[in-house]
Amino acid sequence: MPTLLRRALCALLPAFLLLAPPAPAHEGHDHGEQAPAPAVSGAPTLQALGSEVQLVAVADGAGHLVLYVDRLATNEPVTGVSVSVSADGGPEVAAAARPDGTYLLEAPWSEVPGTHLVVATVTGEGLADLLDGSLVVGADAVAADGGDGWAWDGGLLPLGLAFAVGLAVAVAAGRLGRRATAAAVVALLALGSAPADAHEGHDHGAEAAAAPPSGSAPRRLPDGSLVVPKATQRLLEVRTQVAAEGKIARTATLAGRTVADPDASGRAMASQSGRVEPPEGGMPRVGQRVEAGQVLAWVVPAVDTVERGDVQERIADVEKQLEIARRLVARLSKLQGVVAQREIDDARAELAGLQRQREALQPTLGRKEAVRAPVSGTIARVGAIPGQMIDDRDEAVLFEVVDPTRLLVEAVAFDPALAEGVAGGTLVAGGGQSAKLSFLGSGPERRESAIPLVFRVEGTTGALGVGTAVRVHATLDGIVAGMVLPRDAVVRGPDGLPLVWEQVMPLSFVPRPVRMRPLDGDSVVVEGGIEPGARVVVRGAALLNQVR
Repeated sequence: MPTLLRRALCALLPAFLLLAPPAPAHEGHDHGEQAPAPAVSGAPTLQALGSEVQLVAVADGAGHLVLYVDRLATNEPVTGVSVSVSADGGPEVAAAARPDGTYLLEAPWSEVPGTHLVVATVTGEGLADLLDGSLVVGADAVAADGGDGWAWDGGLLPLGLAFAVGLAVAVAAGRLGRRATAAAVVALLALGSAPADAHEGHDHGAEAAAAPPSGSAPRRLPDGSLVVPKATQRLLEVRTQVAAEGKIARTATLAGRTVADPDASGRAMASQSGRVEPPEGGMPRVGQRVEAGQVLAWVVPAVDTVERGDVQERIADVEKQLEIARRLVARLSKLQGVVAQREIDDARAELAGLQRQREALQPTLGRKEAVRAPVSGTIARVGAIPGQMIDDRDEAVLFEVVDPTRLLVEAVAFDPALAEGVAGGTLVAGGGQSAKLSFLGSGPERRESAIPLVFRVEGTTGALGVGTAVRVHATLDGIVAGMVLPRDAVVRGPDGLPLVWEQVMPLSFVPRPVRMRPLDGDSVVVEGGIEPGARVVVRGAALLNQVR
């Protein structure tokens, strides 16, 4: 290396070491105690609980407070009431109701840093409550001057200056070629354009843009609890219920299936062989409503040529005897009082018997048989087709009629003691539909080691049909202690165990793993995990459970 260049670099090296800032600490390195990064704070917020309502006040940064007033027990928004607020012992100021269900308060003091003692009064709509709390307003942060990128910021500027001076000396000495000089200039520009404190794998600009302000969105804390702003709670319609312990009847969950009520269902069959013909208006369809006695189809008797000839011969013989009998009865009737009355009665009886014999033979030559609906209800099955030939020996079912408003449920129980203690129950279908059940009895014969239990569906059955698989929550004899909650209040935690969300403060929700069992189609009994008086989320729990 030439002497001139060597001397220039040696002279610049101490200056570079003095100007170079300490390198930022990376993973696996400790460059000394670092000042903690300032936390991004949200708007000053006050939370207060009264005896009937809960209050959340949020400073909007423009000298106003946005007030959210909700019922303490149910978390329902309270509108149409009077809300007045006093701060730091000052006079009360009335808040103005807004169309979105919130209240707006003129509060210039909310921009003054410090802790403000706030007392709020809520009256109207059957409410009279006094709430108090503290609103902490922090000092505004002073924004640091970013400059034009060349000011001293502990970054790469000293390195760039030292490199530039050394490069100039080398070029002046004529010791660097054109290519080396161009490469050095590109490297210098790249160093100058690099943002300060940017490290490998880190993009501080992206992190700053992606970080939402605290309190502006629901978030889950490290302990698993949630912080949910009131605006989000109202959007999700989060509702709570105060858990109360009581005495509840024991229940058991059984598998069952809906069946038709024998008193409200039936089958239409033909009593003779023949050909099916549609009635006036066409053949009935599945799902069509019919009334008891309504003609569903006609059956024309099927007679071959030989049988038809025999029948016609027998009918002709009967009609000849009928003619003789009529004449005999007419002659004897004229001689009444001359001949014995017994002879007249015998002649009349013989005439009536011949008439019945002819009526019995005539249908075989073409008289139709009407197939009628056995009960009023809905056509559940159609087994007849126009022109179809049927045989009475096959016992073919032409139509099956069921009243969908009168159904039974057959459930199975493997425990004889359980079958003896059933008092009623509730069914739950696949779509979430539920209905009350009344217990009718149990069968004496086991079916595949199970005891059949029969229930009657009370009230409307909706979309339930015959053969629908259902769950039966049978009510048993005996009483247990527990807290009844809606089924929607229980969700599954990350570990798959059931839990409920308890609202401990207006904006805070805590997960509570619980021990529970089904009570009926709409409710569960919580036997452990929460204390009586806890405000449990009963609507919107599934949505809260998705906050991450």
